[in-house]
Formats: sequence, structure tokens, C-alpha cells
Amino acid sequence: MRLPTQIIIALLILSSSAAAWFFMGSSGPEAATERSARAATAVNVVNPRLGLVRDVVEAVGTANAWSSVQVVSEVSGRVVRINFQDGQKVQSGQVLVELDDRQARADLQVAQAQLKDAEAKYNRARQLQTSRSISESEVDELRSNLEVAKARVTAARILLANHHIVAPFNGFLGLSDISIGTYLTPGDTITTLDDLERIKLRFAVPERYLGLLHRNQQILARSDAFPDLVFEGEVHRINSRVDPVTRSITVESVIDNSQGLIRPGQFMGISLVLAIREEALLIPEQSVLTEGSRQYAFVVRDGKAERVDLVLGHRMQGEVEVLQGISLTDEVVITGLARLQHGDSVIILEDPEAILSATTPLRTL
Repeated sequence: MRLPTQIIIALLILSSSAAAWFFMGSSGPEAATERSARAATAVNVVNPRLGLVRDVVEAVGTANAWSSVQVVSEVSGRVVRINFQDGQKVQSGQVLVELDDRQARADLQVAQAQLKDAEAKYNRARQLQTSRSISESEVDELRSNLEVAKARVTAARILLANHHIVAPFNGFLGLSDISIGTYLTPGDTITTLDDLERIKLRFAVPERYLGLLHRNQQILARSDAFPDLVFEGEVHRINSRVDPVTRSITVESVIDNSQGLIRPGQFMGISLVLAIREEALLIPEQSVLTEGSRQYAFVVRDGKAERVDLVLGHRMQGEVEVLQGISLTDEVVITGLARLQHGDSVIILEDPEAILSATTPLRTL
């Protein structure tokens, strides 16, 4: 049976009114507040802190002893006594090796006898010269012979002294292959000697930093052999030339090695400190987001997230320096960043472990 047109129109009006009432009722003030609370993002925040920042240039270098020599024999002779052990610390002038010096002693005695004879002949000629019993040329010849005899004695003493091989400075000896009875000739290596109280490090720095380099700048050196230690030192010398191939300049620094941990030839990672700022503004690195070439973070203001662009400075372990964008009193968001947008309502949580832990600080020497 077909319904009258008026009834159909009435039913359509009633159904439209019911739908309108339903949607209007569910979007009233209380429901809107509930949805807003559910939409708020839970976040953790921190305030920036002031800390020490170093602007550094990273480089690599090789450790070299402050002074280093090969201990060699200057004369020929057979080893009769060895007065050191491998790796021993020795003092300047300490006798390391003694060679058979019997021939050298005999040569010295001969030279001394010749000197005594030359002195006697010259003195007698001087006495005869007063009575004109000897010519001036004969006296001059005897004087020359006396000088030659003195020089021979000096040479014989030096030759004898060279049979006792001594340490030229304080330091640590290396390994040696000689033994009692070994016959040495001039230039034969006995051992090595290194002054390890200080270590020299040479490394290359790009030429663009040339204007920032100067003596006594701080350097921090690290070695894989001691991963939890940092060795402090300073710039000692700067090369006068820039390498035209690498476009870098060689810098030599000195670090204290009184504990004897670093050895010559060791590979070192170096951080050259160009500048130090003692009150730099720092925020956790996890709070910084990147969009293309821009870096930004979120801060909480009046219960809402506000996006702020940042100008960053130096990056450290777990923290980053902020040059522009936020102030010391801002509340910087460190968690809940994945879905956070500018203007979103936020709920601040209290979680002291929200900051990701950085690497354990290194100890300095």
C-alpha cells in the first residue's frame, strides 16, 4: 500500500531532527573537554643549563718522545761490561756499556810521555835562547812540537773516554741485542734512549683554522690503549708553511707523560681547543629535531607546545649548545616528540630518567 506524500515528508523531517539532536548533544561542552583531554600529549621537559663548551678541531697524530736517540759506539772494541737492563730508566751520564780499553790506556800513556819530553825540550830551548845558543826557528819548532803533543794527549783521553758509553740524557732504554764479548765498531747500535717525561704530538690542521691557531692552546689527546683517559697538553710549535697539496698546516703539541703511559710511535686522537665558553646554553641532544637544513625544538608555553627554530653551536656527548632560539627559563620538550605539532596541548610528566644517558665522562690526566 502506498503511503500518502504528507506522511513520507513528516517521517523524513523527524529522522533529520533526531540525527541533528544526536550530533549536537554529543558535541556539547563536556564532551568537547573530554576529547581535548584525550588529545593532549604527555611529555617530559627540562630547563636548559649553563655549561662549559670547547670549540675543537679533531685530528690524528703519532706520539714522539721529547728526545730520542740511538745509543751507538763511537770506537771499536769488545764489550767487557753491560751496566743496564732493557727498559731501564737511566740518568744522564750513567755508564751503559764498557769496552776493552787496554790499548786506549796504553796510547794515552805514550802520548803523555811524548808531551813530557816535548815540554822538557821546549823549556831547555827557552833557557838557551837567552844566551843566543839556539836559533829562533829552532825554538819555534819545539814550541810547535809541544802543541802537537798536547793535542795528542787530548785525543788519547777522548778515545779512552769513548770506551765508556754513557746516557746523553735522562730517559728509558729500549731493547738491546748485545752481550758480553760482542765486538762493536763505530756506528753500531747498542740500544735506544727516549725521554718520555713529555710526549710530542704532530698533527695536521686545515688551513682555514690558521687565523685561530696560537701557541699554548689546549689539546686533548686520546688513545685506544686507554679508552677512559684523556691526556691534556698544549700547542708547542706551529709550522711556518702550509702544505700546498693537503692545504693543511702541521702543529706540534706537548703532553705530560710523567706516568709513562704513552710510548713513542703510538697512534693518538687529538682535539685542538680553539675557544672556550664557560657559560654556554645547553639542552639535551634528544630534544633537537631536524627538517631539511633547519633545526628546531618544542617548548611548553601556557600548556601548549610551541615550535622554535634553533641556531646551534658545539655538539657534545648527549648535549648541544644553543646560540639562538630559547632562553634559560624555557621548558624544552625531550619526550613525546614523534606526534607533537605546534599548538598541541600537552601534559607535563615528572620522570627524572627521561633524559637519555650520555657516555660516561672521560677522566683527564
